Amino acid sequence: NFLYDIGQSSMTDMGGIYTLGNSPGTEIKSNVIKNVRGFLPDGAGAWGIYNDQGSSNILIEGNVIVGTDGGSYFGHKQMINNIVRNNALASMSTEARFAGVEIDTADGDISPTGKSVEFNNNYVFATKDPFVRMTNGEHLGQIKFSGNNVSNQYLANPLIPNACGTGCTIAKNITLNAKSWNETPDVVRDGN
Repeated sequence: NFLYDIGQSSMTDMGGIYTLGNSPGTEIKSNVIKNVRGFLPDGAGAWGIYNDQGSSNILIEGNVIVGTDGGSYFGHKQMINNIVRNNALASMSTEARFAGVEIDTADGDISPTGKSVEFNNNYVFATKDPFVRMTNGEHLGQIKFSGNNVSNQYLANPLIPNACGTGCTIAKNITLNAKSWNETPDVVRDGN
């Protein structure tokens, strides 16, 4: 799917793809989401993929997200067993209010399996520091990071937040490239 020009700066609290509640077997795969624009500056946000309260048992894989006001991915409260892997996540908006990835773990987000989100092998391109924003950090230990690469292209202060730890690496010379606005951008490492 190619989803673009969503919200058009007149809506808020939304995502290019939005989920709510337990959704066993749901897969959000191989989408290109571009230009998700919310009502600024007073709106709640506009994200590429938005797992709202209780969104659980969802696989998010192989998506490319570019140009969002709220960030590429937002996981919002009470999530259980979500996997976010092998995505290219780029908020890339100079007006982005939030980081490339935002995860809110408030309101009793206690997973019986000990994990709410696994965030693995993603490329993150963010125009804001920090590139991962963790809010209401009551249960940050239930969020697992591994093998993620974060572009240093836009980071003024390329520090890895404590929550991401060794699960995120600042990667030099990775970019997103596309020949035209309607092509899927490719992750390019070291000019290759």
